[in-house]
Amino acid sequence: PYFENGIIMLILANCVSLASYRPQEKDTSAWNNTLGWIENIFNFCFTGEIVVRLVANNSLSRHFSSAWNVFDFFIVLVGYSSFLNI
Repeated sequence: PYFENGIIMLILANCVSLASYRPQEKDTSAWNNTLGWIENIFNFCFTGEIVVRLVANNSLSRHFSSAWNVFDFFIVLVGYSSFLNI
């Protein structure tokens, strides 16, 4: 339960950081730039979550047989799109 609760806290904190974005400012503003870095840190944490779950499941097929794990993987993958600078 500690791991699950920790992940839930990370998700809630990530929601707060996403809601703190200031669209009226440029992405290069100090505030939005800091939020960008925070978002990257959250994404790395969520990547760690996936790695821990993969190790715990001891099987790629078992891990990805859960629709939630597939969804989680997809969301984390989309999070890395910020590195593409599109």
